[in-house]
Amino acid sequence: MGLKIGQHDIAVKQRAARKFLEAGNKVKITVRFKGREMARPDLGEVVLMNFFEDFSEIAVIEQKPTMTGRDMSIVINMTKQASAKAKQPKEEENAKDQD
Repeated sequence: MGLKIGQHDIAVKQRAARKFLEAGNKVKITVRFKGREMARPDLGEVVLMNFFEDFSEIAVIEQKPTMTGRDMSIVINMTKQASAKAKQPKEEENAKDQD
């Protein structure tokens, strides 16, 4: 993602991230800075936190925003309560299929 990413593009990436989280995977969200954007790392952190707001009930930030070169990234993972709820319907489906 970049600093000037559109709202629809964020929504598309959030849907993909939600699928990964529900599958039990961690998600790394990265913002790439171009040119003079490097002088404003605070804006990158705002973009990352706005992206994460949609997941605040089901996920936690596992790695705080860190700069590596021109990239700033965070890692999020599903909370234990949310992952237990996500697994529960799958187990019920498996039980129905075996009957």
